[in-house]
Amino acid sequence: MTTPSSRRPLALTMGDPAGIGPELMLRAWLARASLEAPFFALADPKALGALARRLGLEAPIAEVAPAEASAAFVSALPVVALRARADARPGEPDPAFAAATIESIERAVGYVRSG
Repeated sequence: MTTPSSRRPLALTMGDPAGIGPELMLRAWLARASLEAPFFALADPKALGALARRLGLEAPIAEVAPAEASAAFVSALPVVALRARADARPGEPDPAFAAATIESIERAVGYVRSG
């Protein structure tokens, strides 16, 4: 049987940083015992940490490179930091964060294509 830490991680895009995606990332990591494979988030690590605290969730964040994600997944939500700004306030969408959403998707596709 494989364990999550022995499998290649999935790349999880955040969607709109002001939407439900960042919270779903946190809650998915909290449910990691029931998952078949680890994942890493493409997001803003500081914003995810702040959201976890705001929601009262015990979800430590580890800023990682994709190759480090599986090892980190056991004890923290692995996050590959975006270059574009993604520190939106939940429920307050802003076109200024569109670049982060696009970067998240493009980088995830790039990681999949590169194996």
